[in-house]
Amino acid sequence: MAALAAAAAVFALAPPLDDVQMSIEGAGQVRGTRHAPVIELSDGRFSAEVAPNRGTRLQVHTEEATVPVIGTGFSVERVHFATEVAVRHGIVEVRCAGKAPVRLLAGQTQRCLPEGAATLLRRVVSLAAEDPDAALEAVDIGLRDEDAAVAVRAELMAQDVRLRASRDPAEAMRAARAYLETGQVARRAEMSAFVAGQRYAQEECGALGALEAAVAEDPGSVLAVALAGCVIDEDPERARALLDGVSEPGAWRAVRDALRERLGR
Repeated sequence: MAALAAAAAVFALAPPLDDVQMSIEGAGQVRGTRHAPVIELSDGRFSAEVAPNRGTRLQVHTEEATVPVIGTGFSVERVHFATEVAVRHGIVEVRCAGKAPVRLLAGQTQRCLPEGAATLLRRVVSLAAEDPDAALEAVDIGLRDEDAAVAVRAELMAQDVRLRASRDPAEAMRAARAYLETGQVARRAEMSAFVAGQRYAQEECGALGALEAAVAEDPGSVLAVALAGCVIDEDPERARALLDGVSEPGAWRAVRDALRERLGR
């Protein structure tokens, strides 16, 4: 696929595109005709000034949106499997996939999210560390997709647990139990450990003996994080050792990090 910048430079030299000023940073291709160019934006940002009443009809396509333009100043950005359109002046029509067209005026923006749960899951993974709130929004939308494959739906539930573990343990517990009910095995151990750990936490370490036995059998288990939380006040050095022994805390990452902060690390 040719770089958009190179393709745009070729089109800029051919009439009537003297009436269009384009700036492109990303990946994709240009197709269509000189009077009706089409920008296929795979990733990155496209910005244009289209002179009105000159007969040029420009369209920008992404996986999530179609933006037809006659005369206006606007930008289209595709990142994290979503498209955002912003209007500087004039009017732009935005057609998000599967939705009715929306007209934007100067200063307005519109974000188009992917339709399918599988692509929404890719958005969740892409955003989880950078923007957890946006990732949770994508999880919620993906879980409403009644046509989602069982494995995709289950992975969305697992991501829901990871994202909510520290901010909303009750909702994370619900999501973990929902995952276990799917019968999927990819993250069964992680989700089971989270449920067990939450039960221990709710009982204020009342089941300490069972927790000690589980960790003794598997010192690298995420249950070691729960045990560290139970012993951190009376034996901080042991708590530190328990946390260091867990290489992949999964949904317990936020809990582990909070305990490490208490230990002064």
